Amino acid sequence: MTCGHAIALAGLLLAAAVSGFASARAASGDRVLATYEISIDGMTAVSVAYDAEISGTGYRSRASLETKGVLSLFSSYRMDMTAFGVITKGKLRSGQFSSVAGNRNKKKFFAVNLPVAGLQDQPSDEDPLTRAEITAAITAGAIDPLTSVIRLGGWPIDNPCQATQRVFDGQEVFDLHFTFERDDVITSHFEGVYRGPAFECRMTYVPVAGVSATKFRKSKASPPVFTVWIAPVHSFARDASVLIPVFATGVFDGQKFIAYATQATIAGHPLNQASRSTN
Repeated sequence: MTCGHAIALAGLLLAAAVSGFASARAASGDRVLATYEISIDGMTAVSVAYDAEISGTGYRSRASLETKGVLSLFSSYRMDMTAFGVITKGKLRSGQFSSVAGNRNKKKFFAVNLPVAGLQDQPSDEDPLTRAEITAAITAGAIDPLTSVIRLGGWPIDNPCQATQRVFDGQEVFDLHFTFERDDVITSHFEGVYRGPAFECRMTYVPVAGVSATKFRKSKASPPVFTVWIAPVHSFARDASVLIPVFATGVFDGQKFIAYATQATIAGHPLNQASRSTN
C-alpha cells in the first residue's frame, strides 16, 4: 500500500456511517452521503466521496478518491471502489469488491469475490510466492476495505475501538488494530462539519501479505499509527446511536495528514444538531 493509499484509507474510515450494518435487523437503513478532504503538511491533497446504503438482506457501498491541489501537479491519481455484500443471520459478510486505480496513462483493475466460505478467486499478483503468501493470509473472516469501513458502525457504544480487522483489497492483505484512548469533544478547533462528543481511538495499520508487506518487513519499520475520533451519531432507522468516525490524523512516511468531512448526512440529516451538513 502506498502512502497515498494508506492515507486515503484513513479518510475512508471517516465515512463509516451505518445503521447497525454489523448487526442489521431492520428492513432498511440510513443512507449515508459524504465528502471528505485529506490535507498533507497543511495542503489539500486528496478528496474522497462516499455513498453507502443497506437493505434487509444486503448492502452496497461506493467510494472514490483523487489527488487534489499541489499534489495533483506531481502525482495525478484516482481510485474508484465498489462493494456489495450480504447479511446472514444478522451478520454482514463481504461479497464482491472491485477497484480501478491509476492516472490517465495507466490504470489497474481488481475484482475480488469474498463470499462467506472464503476467497474463491486467486489474488491478482503474478509472483507465485507473493500469491501464495496472500492466499495463506486470507481467512474466511477477511473483508474488503469498504466492508471494513461499514463494520465500524456496529461497535458497541459502551466499548468502542476494541477490534482487529483483516482486510484484502485485491493486492495487499493488512490488519487494522483499534484501541480506545479517551473520551473527547469535537469543537470548532477541529476541521470538518461534526461538533459534539467523540471517542479518541488509535488505529494501527499492519501490512500482512503482498508487495508492501515484503518491503515493510525488510525495512523493519514500525507500523503506521493513526488517531481517529469516532462519534456516537443518531440512526433514524434504528432510533439509536451508531458510531461514525469524524476526524483522523497521523504521520505516514514523514508526512503529517488530517482527514475530515466537508459534507456529511445520515438519512438526509446532519450528523447531529450541533453539526453542519456542509461547510
